[in-house]
Amino acid sequence: MNPLRQRAAARHELHGTIDDFIGAAAFLLKEKGRVYVIYPAKRSVSLIASLRQKGLEPKRLRYVQSDASSPAVFVLAEGIKGGGEQVTVLPPLALFEAPGVYSEKVRKIMGS
Repeated sequence: MNPLRQRAAARHELHGTIDDFIGAAAFLLKEKGRVYVIYPAKRSVSLIASLRQKGLEPKRLRYVQSDASSPAVFVLAEGIKGGGEQVTVLPPLALFEAPGVYSEKVRKIMGS
C-alpha cells in the first residue's frame, strides 16, 4: 500500500468500493450519460459486473500495459447508462516502447 494517504485512498478502495463508485455514477448520470473508469486489469470482471448491475452498460474497454510484451496492468472502461449490450474491446495501449521512452501512441495522447 502506498504510504501517501491520498494515493492509497485512490488505489485501494479505502473509502468506498467499486460498487459504491459505480452506484454513485449511476445515480448522477442521466439516461445515455457516460462514465469513464480506470481500474486494475486483474479486477476487470468485478468492474464489468458492477457496471451492468447498476445499469451502466460497458461500451468500450482498453487494456493498458507497460510495454507491448507485458501483461495488462489497468483497464480503461466506458459505460453508458441504459446503453445496449454490445461492447468494443480496443487494441491494448502500451505505455512505453523502451525504458523511460513513451510509446508513439502515448506521445500522441499527451500532445508531444
